[in-house]
Amino acid sequence: MTELVLRNLNMNYPGTPAVIKDLNLTVHQGELLSLLGPSGGGKTTTLRLIAGFLTPTSGQILLNGTDLKTVPVYQRQFGMVFQSYALFPHLTVFENVAFGLRQAHRPKSEIEAAVQAMLTSTGLTPLAARYPRELSGGQQQRVALARALVVKPQLLLMDEPLSNLDSKLRLEMRLEIRRLQQKFQLTTIMVTHDQTECFAISDRIAILNQGRVEQIGTPEVLYQQPQTKFVARFLGYANFINVLQQEDAYHYQVTGQKLTTQATGQKAQWLTIRPEAIRFGSGPNEIKGKIIDCTYLGGRYNYQIQTDLGTLQVIAEEQTYPLNTAVTINLPVTALLPLTD
Repeated sequence: MTELVLRNLNMNYPGTPAVIKDLNLTVHQGELLSLLGPSGGGKTTTLRLIAGFLTPTSGQILLNGTDLKTVPVYQRQFGMVFQSYALFPHLTVFENVAFGLRQAHRPKSEIEAAVQAMLTSTGLTPLAARYPRELSGGQQQRVALARALVVKPQLLLMDEPLSNLDSKLRLEMRLEIRRLQQKFQLTTIMVTHDQTECFAISDRIAILNQGRVEQIGTPEVLYQQPQTKFVARFLGYANFINVLQQEDAYHYQVTGQKLTTQATGQKAQWLTIRPEAIRFGSGPNEIKGKIIDCTYLGGRYNYQIQTDLGTLQVIAEEQTYPLNTAVTINLPVTALLPLTD
């Protein structure tokens, strides 16, 4: 059983603002949790703290209840998959995968059996005698993954593992990572900036912003129920309406009218809705506006509509309205969400 807990974790370098600020996070046994967020948000620093490459300024990193603060990297028994693969160019695929086991002074027969089994699991058996220079990017990443898995790590850490691959290989490798992670029931933390990749394979996602966890949850919860303006904007919500007054849990005064939501908000400062959720025509939360721009997106059209609430984006499948057309749109109650800053 492997459970990781980050408790009140802080990290700062001398003379600089804090990189990690009172970060609290629990990674459950067997789950794949991704750290997602913008550059500079603290994702890689958090991963390096967990791995032991950095020492936190304060706070705890607990693995099954044991504080790792004084445990050196080589004793943490973690598997690492790097963005750059970090394969040994002078070693064959077999020897690269065997490297960790040899460093641990495992018996030769055990190493042979473990490596052969891992090469079979990862589809690398035909490539066992090749060197890294003779492999494609996807094959090299699979070797890096096999090397991390063969030592049976307590925790698997991956830092942007797919960023050097083209789109086709990224799709293939993210499916492979998920298959192997579930097969071995590995507690896994992955750093990524790719939302699609993250949503496709994660059990839960922690969105980091300026060294703090803005929100954590399943992909579905984050997508459908963002709690802050930062999370909503980061996940593709493009329409934000300033709340002038919140009447109760479901009703909000905005410029010139009242809007109703189904989701409850506590001291909401904004209302948000995805462009594809807005409908043309009369309905609940009806708004008048004028088409000021239309962009073709390939099978869909992105309208910019000027309203008393500001410019709203609407994505529709058909181009029906020319520029400067007066239109009525409505914001479905189920899709309109309250947010804090």
